[in-house]
Amino acid sequence: MFYGRAVYEDGTPAYPGSCRAWFKRDQASARGGEYFSERIEEDGSFRVSLSREDRKQLTENSRGMVEISPYDAPRAVVRVHIDKLSKDPSTPYEVVVPGKRTPKRDEKQRGAMTSERKRSAEDIANCRLGFALKPFELPGTDGRSYRLADYPGRPVLINVFTTWCGPCEEERPHLVQFHGRYAKSGLVVLAISRGEEAEVVEDFARRHRLPFPVLVDEAKVALEHSLPTNSKGQSGVPTNILIDRDHNVVYADVGFDQERLDRMRALVEEVLDQPGNPQGKTGGLRP
Repeated sequence: MFYGRAVYEDGTPAYPGSCRAWFKRDQASARGGEYFSERIEEDGSFRVSLSREDRKQLTENSRGMVEISPYDAPRAVVRVHIDKLSKDPSTPYEVVVPGKRTPKRDEKQRGAMTSERKRSAEDIANCRLGFALKPFELPGTDGRSYRLADYPGRPVLINVFTTWCGPCEEERPHLVQFHGRYAKSGLVVLAISRGEEAEVVEDFARRHRLPFPVLVDEAKVALEHSLPTNSKGQSGVPTNILIDRDHNVVYADVGFDQERLDRMRALVEEVLDQPGNPQGKTGGLRP
């Protein structure tokens, strides 16, 4: 385990933010295989956990890098070598991020932004409600191919995410809970990585040991042709789409907070209580 702490030039923590790490596979590759993405904690601390294989590669290849990306200063990105980080959590290596945190917005500005986010969410939520979700087929990190047609008569919760997304990380344990609580009742949870290389997503799924299928949409094909966007054709992460037993969209929204989570849980329970298509009870369906 390697430890660091990201701070601005004035000493304040570079929070909220994320850190990503990767190995440069060869001279011709700028980034190689990205394998790690976690958020920066409130005190600016972050850590990089390496597997035995990762440690061996770091020993053989000193080009392992960590990228610090504070959300309040998106242009202030800093990269450091992994071997500069500390192995002692009590003395983390300090990474100084240029500039300073963006000043907090006043109530009027925050209200305007909240209204804009609300309008955007309403656009997305109302985009295709009641309509059948367009079919798609995507590869999974387990080497299998996944289609909506594989789950006739079963409600499906589709979570669109990226490995570096902070809100996605906060939401992830709740998705695991949804799977554990409702899978036996017929709910299918599918996570779709948006615009990331298969190697990155495969490593992510392996490290987090997610109990539901993780699909790779590197070319954003499913987002373009199947998943709802707002009136401007924009999408974001995390995006959650819930379809009922007939695969009609009953919920679609972007972002994560307690209100969205409660709404999604209530709708999941509602669609599970609806009469099921007999096909949904036959064998041969993926778990």
